Amino acid sequence: MEFPTFKVERYGYFTDPKERRDIYEFSKQLSIYLHDERIPNVVFIERAPRPGWVGLDEYWKNNYPGEQRPNIYFINPEGIDVVGKILQDLSGRNDAPRRNLVIKKLLLSLTNEETLLNMGKKHARDIRTQYEKTYAKLEKEKGGPVALFDNCMHSGETMSPVLNYLRATGYRDIRVVVGDNNRNYSPIKVDKFLTPNRKVLSCYPFGDSEYGGVVKGSNVFSDYDNEADREKVIQLRQEIRRIVKTKGK
Repeated sequence: MEFPTFKVERYGYFTDPKERRDIYEFSKQLSIYLHDERIPNVVFIERAPRPGWVGLDEYWKNNYPGEQRPNIYFINPEGIDVVGKILQDLSGRNDAPRRNLVIKKLLLSLTNEETLLNMGKKHARDIRTQYEKTYAKLEKEKGGPVALFDNCMHSGETMSPVLNYLRATGYRDIRVVVGDNNRNYSPIKVDKFLTPNRKVLSCYPFGDSEYGGVVKGSNVFSDYDNEADREKVIQLRQEIRRIVKTKGK
């Protein structure tokens, strides 16, 4: 007697059940918060949480059919940070690891005030021009609530540039949403922790940033990575959808 065979779908990236649990919980809790608070716009802070938009989209589609899903945006914090850009100019480096921070601050202290002022004005103008062009629709809705989402927050140096920029340019209702509350020592007020009572597996629940399909640059919107393996990017997104659809299984 022959028994029927069943296809067993395997995960190529999210092989650990704990990873799948985190992906589902992040997607679920973010969706519920945006839905219940009636927040029409959400900004993902590049790059680690970027693939999370897929989880949000899948959960919303399955649980709130017929309801308008929030508009999703992505912002590169390094591209919107005036002080960071000045430090890059002075140091000649396009990165911001902690080991170079002291050197950059020293360069900043040795530079005269007028030079710093002129550099800051130029970068502020460039950022404003680029932001208004890239996020024209979001700009029109700055009077309403907008959520800033990142997987985790420690010092706040990733969230701060975006939060400060939105505040300075007239956004009136900004909600800071963070997935994991582990090792958070930032002074930034968090409006919603998605998993406040347990520790998630890592700060990269949606996979390593190299599979996000973008690279960090100097623009407010991260540039597409032309060298990225598109098949891997697509597979990662498909796995996230399957995880959310099957409730973490």
